Amino acid sequence: MFANWSRNDSAAGAGFCAETLEGELIGHVTLWGADVRNRCATFAIVIGPEHQSKGLGTEVTRLMTQYGFAELGLHRIELQVNADNSRAVAAYRRAGFEQEGLLKSKLYYAGQFHDQVMMAVLNDLE
Repeated sequence: MFANWSRNDSAAGAGFCAETLEGELIGHVTLWGADVRNRCATFAIVIGPEHQSKGLGTEVTRLMTQYGFAELGLHRIELQVNADNSRAVAAYRRAGFEQEGLLKSKLYYAGQFHDQVMMAVLNDLE
């Protein structure tokens, strides 16, 4: 599945398998749905449970946002995350993302509605 996501056969984004420095696969990261005119893309990341809470997600997020700005010429990178996923929200904040909004009762799972946080980071090097 990650190999398919990493084919990079579209100009609308880029995806990469994430590995430790030792070469161990930890997950996948992508920028997708790029809007060339507005220089904006959406960020997504998957980190395996055994690799969470080690700062790896924050580091991969920082690397991918730098790639999006420097290599893809993006001005804005955005994401949406479940509001109750406090570890992810904190990791995104450490990587420079700021909360822009809250989508009330956006998601339905486990028999109830949940909020979703909208976050973004802008290229401050321009």
